[in-house]
Amino acid sequence: MVHRIAVRLLEIIAVAFGYFGASQLGLRMAYGHGMVSPDWITTGLAVAALALWGGRLWPGVALGSLIAYTNAGAPPLVGAGIALGNTIEALAGAWILRRWAVVGELGRIRDVAVVMASSFVAPLSSATGGVIGPWLDALLPWREVVPRWAVWWVGDATGILIFAPPLLAWFGTRSPGSHPSRPWETAAVLAVGGAAIAAAFIGEPLMRMIGVERVPIAPFVFPPMLWAAVRLPPRQAVLVPASMAIFAIWLTFYEIGPFFQSGAAIDLILAQLTFGAIIGTVLVVIGAVANLEEAVHRAEEVNLAKSRFVAAVRHDLAQPLQAIRLFLGALAPRIVFPQGKVLVERIAGSVEAMGSVLDALNDITAVECDLVKPEPAVFHLAELLEQLADECRPQAAEKGLHFRFVSCSCQVRTDRQLLGRMFRNLLSNAVRYTTHGRVLLGCRHTSGSVRVEVWDTGPGIPREEQEAIFEAFHRAPGADWQAPARRAQGLGLGLATVRSLARLLGLKVAVRSVVGKGSVFSVEMRRS
Repeated sequence: MVHRIAVRLLEIIAVAFGYFGASQLGLRMAYGHGMVSPDWITTGLAVAALALWGGRLWPGVALGSLIAYTNAGAPPLVGAGIALGNTIEALAGAWILRRWAVVGELGRIRDVAVVMASSFVAPLSSATGGVIGPWLDALLPWREVVPRWAVWWVGDATGILIFAPPLLAWFGTRSPGSHPSRPWETAAVLAVGGAAIAAAFIGEPLMRMIGVERVPIAPFVFPPMLWAAVRLPPRQAVLVPASMAIFAIWLTFYEIGPFFQSGAAIDLILAQLTFGAIIGTVLVVIGAVANLEEAVHRAEEVNLAKSRFVAAVRHDLAQPLQAIRLFLGALAPRIVFPQGKVLVERIAGSVEAMGSVLDALNDITAVECDLVKPEPAVFHLAELLEQLADECRPQAAEKGLHFRFVSCSCQVRTDRQLLGRMFRNLLSNAVRYTTHGRVLLGCRHTSGSVRVEVWDTGPGIPREEQEAIFEAFHRAPGADWQAPARRAQGLGLGLATVRSLARLLGLKVAVRSVVGKGSVFSVEMRRS
């Protein structure tokens, strides 16, 4: 118990010292009896500290604020009023962040919105306490209450917006699915950001020499900030706008740069407002990019889990299917009744259909799980096509279809086995869905490439379905699904397999079709 109290006291003292030390930087820029500062980084530090480590540390904020303002010459009651406003401000800002679980990287646009809400709402109490006390003590004329209140609010609001996100990102929780750390690129972006501020601020006199009176800030500061937002993880990206804003405010305080006009207070307010708006915009971009990356990461995980599940199902069903084939092979010779033989044949056909479906699922999941590695080699395309034609002729003849093959003489460089699997699926579909007429396998030579085409006189595919048919389990309307064998085999996996393998090999697949007349599927590849 004693140890816990001692630790708590040390934490409160550390917060008080930190608040007091940071406040000295802000008070150097103060005016209005040395108490109104347009740049108050201490607010961002206090809000982040209470959000990360709990509101129980509020006495440290109150103590540090009281000491800072009393040391700056404020009467005790005025200092106490300001300290009260600052403490309520820190507690309110931290409560908003903790209420909506923003205690880490800004991994979502929602997180950025919560930080902005905290920066707008929390300073209301501090600004009010900062002007009411001096006004009641006759240190501040009534006509200056509203302007000084606005300056106080701007300083505290931008202090939260600039300094809270880096502290939350580096001392809080990390967002899931974020990029790995990129220290060298982060250093490069920080260097470019510093150079951009130097060019915009220190280079302003040179610009005036060539007739440019006002240097635009956006072309200098946005490129490195957007570079950080797009390329870096959130915890490193937020460092860039914060560091650039600190550098710019520091130069403005020493009357350097485009914000220098007449008085230090006005200059600092303009700089704070400008960089507050810029940082708010950049934080939204950071949150949007993180949102997108998280969505892509989750989609990849879901897709991979689905593929692994299908692969596992296929693996587990392979053995039972093989056992059924063996049992049917042993049972067939013992059946003497014609009806029994027909039944065994139908069972065998259904088992083979199921095996074909599982093989198609295996092909798709293997490609999606990156288990298939193409082995490209140069070979004569005619050899592969003649082999496929020989396999397809008996299937077409069994259905009473006329099969024609037009050979070609060219070499291609790709994976022969995967290419053959694609054409087998196309030929199998052509024979399956064509009830009368013909099926043709042939080649067309184009400039630098060859296009292998599979023609059929099947039912055809409506134009609005010609892209969807390549999706898994999608079947175009109008096909004859009445035969049991077709219902078993036609689950819409053949063309999905073709599309997956084509993407893997870098080939182009296309379809042309007229309803009632037939379809043409083509695969185009470069000649070797």
